[in-house]
Amino acid sequence: MMPRIDGVELCRRLKADVAMAGIPVVMLSAALPPHVSERLWDVLLLKPAPIGQLIKVIHSLLDESHPEVHEYSCEH
Repeated sequence: MMPRIDGVELCRRLKADVAMAGIPVVMLSAALPPHVSERLWDVLLLKPAPIGQLIKVIHSLLDESHPEVHEYSCEH
C-alpha cells in the first residue's frame, strides 16, 4: 500500500503530465485494480511476480520505447 494515493491515481497523474505521459508504466499490484476506462499502464503484473518475468517486461518496454537506453546499458 502506498500512502496518500493508490497506484491507479498515481498512474492517472503520470499520464496527465505531458512530461511523463510517454514513460512506460509497469503496475505491480497485490490485487487487480478496479476497472478503469483509460489506459493508465503498459503492463500489469500481479504479486508475487517472478523476478525473471519483471525483467523480461522491462527489457521489452525498453526495446519498444527507448532502444538507445537498452543498447547503452548492454555495453556496460
